Amino acid sequence: MARARFQNLPEVKQLQLFEATGRELAAHGYEKASLNRILEQVGLSKGAAYYYFEDKDDLLGTVMQYYVTQLLSASSFDWTSLTIDNYWSNILEVVRHFMDQTHQNPWVVSATRAMLTLPPDRRSRGTLGEAWNTLIDWLRRLVLCGRDLGAVRQDLPEELLISMAIALDEACDRWLMEHWEELGADEVGRIMELLFGIWRKILEPERGKP
Repeated sequence: MARARFQNLPEVKQLQLFEATGRELAAHGYEKASLNRILEQVGLSKGAAYYYFEDKDDLLGTVMQYYVTQLLSASSFDWTSLTIDNYWSNILEVVRHFMDQTHQNPWVVSATRAMLTLPPDRRSRGTLGEAWNTLIDWLRRLVLCGRDLGAVRQDLPEELLISMAIALDEACDRWLMEHWEELGADEVGRIMELLFGIWRKILEPERGKP
């Protein structure tokens, strides 16, 4: 994980570093991205590379963990107020919030795209693993909460439903991140709402059945 001394950097400097990471990833792709070039863009010496991070995966994981944490904490999503009637509308608001935040922070697109292109075993380790598991745990809790409320179907095994939700979410995110630059904000929003509708149809109980 990112070395503890990274937290001593002012938040403004951290955000500059995240933006520089996004630019580097967009220009060179993940494998050819240079940790030293990223640090130099924000006025940190080449020697600082391993002062703050163990390696490039550690930097990417730090970027994603920051974004995921900020996204979930800034959302108005309230677990305690969920009911069978507002469950899906509340999730849709989180999806819209995610889209808005991504439009406001273009570096997120490059970072997310880079993470999703890595093999599953590689993104499950270290800081990358922490960021990835934060998302997975949130989706898992979402499905389980929906089942308890009756908003998510109960005629399939719990782990199968969770796996389906995670797989579909990843497929949607992967496609959107790959095509983000060629899509305008309105088109991204339209496609995202359609994908959310498909996700809901898969998980929601059949009409007339509990």
